[in-house]
Amino acid sequence: MTYFVACIFLFLGMSVGVSATPIRIVSLSPAATEIICTLNGRTSLVGVSTDCDYPTSVKSLPKIGGFLQPSMERILALSPTIVVGIGQPNSAAFSSLRKKGIQVLLFDSPQKIDDIYTIISHVGTAMGHQERAKQVVLSLRTQVREIERSKPKIAPSVLIVIWHPPLTVAAGNTFISDMVHKAGGINVIESGFTPYPKLQRETMLYKNPEIILVADPGAISAVHTDAMIKLTLAAKYGFIISSIDPNLLLRPGPRFPMAMRQIQPILIAASPHE
Repeated sequence: MTYFVACIFLFLGMSVGVSATPIRIVSLSPAATEIICTLNGRTSLVGVSTDCDYPTSVKSLPKIGGFLQPSMERILALSPTIVVGIGQPNSAAFSSLRKKGIQVLLFDSPQKIDDIYTIISHVGTAMGHQERAKQVVLSLRTQVREIERSKPKIAPSVLIVIWHPPLTVAAGNTFISDMVHKAGGINVIESGFTPYPKLQRETMLYKNPEIILVADPGAISAVHTDAMIKLTLAAKYGFIISSIDPNLLLRPGPRFPMAMRQIQPILIAASPHE
């Protein structure tokens, strides 16, 4: 089910907006938690996943389990009116929550930055915070435009490593790739792949990226010790980058412009004609 089809399915036959019942929200993912809090919904949060850690005040909230294995029993025990997740499979267990009258908003992993704006708008509508959502989206769009105006004249090629081993990368149909593109880089892995394919190292070497962006700290050692990666232009010129906060880089939430601002100076430094 595609992102937009998923949204249509989840909102059909469901009333959204302000309700007479106090809003009680359970968040299933860190990005959803950040969006809810940015939309002034912190006081409505009654439970979060064990992976949710920002803002720091959410760490004290009841935990409903991990990102991929939330506990339906724990969720029900919190008596939520809204459950929000990004990237979770739409399983039969969530259908059981809907049958109990709980509004369940599950969004596919965004493929573009525009998808993040759409998620923010839908969550804001469900919370009754439409105006706040409009303000947040406008601010994010403004920040992205400002970053785009500072692109390097020549876009360097980038490989975005999500994990290694096996060498797992972000293809062109991911929001991470869109961030790199709008900041001024070119992803060497096009959109024809699955979003996060496992890449043959020979293919990686053939693509020969000028920058290798390592998203997960757990992959840093394997990337730096890989004999074939050492043959790339990125390794030759010292552009294997692992310094960007993975919580900014990997979460499709309202802090993504901060990641773009950290990416862009690297792109400018690696651009051959800057």
